[in-house]
Amino acid sequence: MSTSKIATDEYVEDKKVRTKKIRRVDVEWEGSRMVLPVGMDYTEAIKALKKRQEQDEQTVKFSSVIKAFPSDGAVALQKALRQKYGWVNLEPKQSWWGPEKPELIPVDISYDEAIQVPWGNFTVPNISGRLSTDWENHDGLPQFVIRASIRRADQKIFEEIVDLTKQIVSQDSIYKGQAIKLSFRDDDGDLVTFSPEFCPKFMDLKAFDPTELVLPQDAADGIQINLWNPIVHSDFCRLNKMPLKRGVLLEGGFGTGKTLTAFQTAQLCVDNGWTFILLDDVRDIHQALSFARFYEPCVIFAEDVDKAVSGSRTNEVNRIFNTIDGIESKGHEIMTVLTTNLVGNINPGFIRPGRIDAVITVGPPDDQAIVRLVRRYCQDRNRNPMVDESVTDEEIVEAMAPVKGANAAFIREVVERSKLAAISHCDGAIAIKAEDLSKAAKSMISHLNLVDPSRAQAKEEENVMESAIEEITARFADSFVDCLVDPSSLKRLSRKAQKSIK
Repeated sequence: MSTSKIATDEYVEDKKVRTKKIRRVDVEWEGSRMVLPVGMDYTEAIKALKKRQEQDEQTVKFSSVIKAFPSDGAVALQKALRQKYGWVNLEPKQSWWGPEKPELIPVDISYDEAIQVPWGNFTVPNISGRLSTDWENHDGLPQFVIRASIRRADQKIFEEIVDLTKQIVSQDSIYKGQAIKLSFRDDDGDLVTFSPEFCPKFMDLKAFDPTELVLPQDAADGIQINLWNPIVHSDFCRLNKMPLKRGVLLEGGFGTGKTLTAFQTAQLCVDNGWTFILLDDVRDIHQALSFARFYEPCVIFAEDVDKAVSGSRTNEVNRIFNTIDGIESKGHEIMTVLTTNLVGNINPGFIRPGRIDAVITVGPPDDQAIVRLVRRYCQDRNRNPMVDESVTDEEIVEAMAPVKGANAAFIREVVERSKLAAISHCDGAIAIKAEDLSKAAKSMISHLNLVDPSRAQAKEEENVMESAIEEITARFADSFVDCLVDPSSLKRLSRKAQKSIK
């Protein structure tokens, strides 16, 4: 048995005191009988029902803000309509020029999939009037809004749709637990004007090979401790009241693996229920933080922070400082990971504890990383090793000495040249020897010096120092031999030393 109960106010005149009292009249649908309240006659009942009918037929406006990015909310609304009605068959809106078809906009729901969702005005079954989707700016970020201009009698149905949409956003968001790219600027670096078609892009993690990320041991340990452990062991951190709000700065030269670290972090986030945001421009960290609050736990990753927080304290720099401070994000599970190639250019105030909890230097490959990179790159298409089985790790390190301090891209080029060098002595399958690696590494020296002139200068200074040490050593050896042959020469040498001191 279904029951519907709606209350209305009915004014009843009390003639004895010439006042009007408000009688609360409930209209209830149940069974097949019409039951009137005690003391109500037919005339009063008719008046109450007519008033209820007038109120039900009134067109009223409702609005509800959904705490989600507009594209996410629009997808959730479509799912809610499908769940409530079994299908989504949006009816056209009638206008002076005839029926207008509902507007549909494309929304990416994964890296390689998009769907069409309703936007603007539309109608749905069982509701007299129209619904519309919209957005409002809250805390610097657009949020999804559902509006309605409908009969009052349909208010309950509208509220059911809104509640179901909120539930779907909370439990089945298209962004929560995913890896996405977020950009608020155009190609010229100017802030874009929001439109319904504006939505984050999903990252293609299938194209990422985690074995390509090879870091120096110190950097690998720092990243594991400060970034990856909190992601993988979130429940343990929560249980032991270890905050999941952290700030991490990865600093180091070009090509040392900071970008690959972003992809590895993104994969770990997806695997462990975290949302990963690759922010296109660190100047928009405030908007990214607002976005992250919808979908936490979350990691925000932004590169080249030095471009935004170098030099003196400006209003823009102060705004970023305050955002990173986390005044507005305390108690949230949001980690901010920033990178820089020029840590010396960053305003020192930015790196203080509280803004940045860990500064991790991601330098060029150390000996262990060089060996791993060489063996990683020296594989055929079936991932069979191409390095001769007799070549030891120590021989690889010695052969690669001319390019020590170079980034992984140079290591890879050395390996490619060593393959070409090995062709001359291989019959069939390539077997790269230590000599092939050594020749290839030496052939890269001039290239390295052109890219980084400081290497050539440092090498020249090293050679001068070595020559000076050799000369001093040779002179000391000659003097020592003279002293052994003629002990009196030791006294002469002593007198010369005393005179030089005076």
